[in-house]
This record gives sequence, C-alpha cells and structure tokens, in this order.
Amino acid sequence: MAGSAPSAFSSGSPDAGNTARPWWSVSLGVAGLLLHGGSALFYISTSLIAPLYGVIALQLVWIVLLVAGLHLMRRNPPLTLFVPAASLAALLVLAWFGGTFLGWGPAMHG
Repeated sequence: MAGSAPSAFSSGSPDAGNTARPWWSVSLGVAGLLLHGGSALFYISTSLIAPLYGVIALQLVWIVLLVAGLHLMRRNPPLTLFVPAASLAALLVLAWFGGTFLGWGPAMHG
C-alpha cells in the first residue's frame, strides 16, 4: 500500500518520537514509583488517627501524587524521586493539620 497514510504505530523513521532513555534514568524513575507505592502503607495507617473523611481525602492526595509520578516517569524519570518525598511531606502536614485543627487522634476511635 504505497499510497496509504502512515500508521499511528509506526512512523517514517525508527527513532521519530521515540527517545531512548539511559538505563539509570529509568531505574531512578522506577525506584521513585516503588517508594511512592511503599508510602501507601503510611497513608493507610492514618485510619488509626483520622476519621473516614480524612482517610478518603488523604487517599485522594496519594492518588493525585501517583498520577503526577506516572506523568514524570514519561517526561523525566529521575524527577519521579521527588514524588515519595512530596507524598510523605503532604502526609505529615495534613496529619498535623487534622490533629491540631480538626481534633484527629487515637482518642476519637476509643
């Protein structure tokens, strides 16, 4: 089919639009996503101190950061390492805010 339009899956040249990243760059990105996955344990454990609405809000924050991490993995994988740091910082700030201003704490479940 000499007259057909180019396919969405194959372009004219083998490297057009497909930039290969170094292995260490991809490894750092994968490490960042794995660390972010590990931070989910801390977010789940907030159910010990936060009410249901707080746990749901924190889980939404974690999911938004996951989407940001996946976006960074495609654009610039080493920057993905900032996602777990931002995740833990957001958790600490939001848990402090909830404990200080909203009365979250272990006593509310007792």
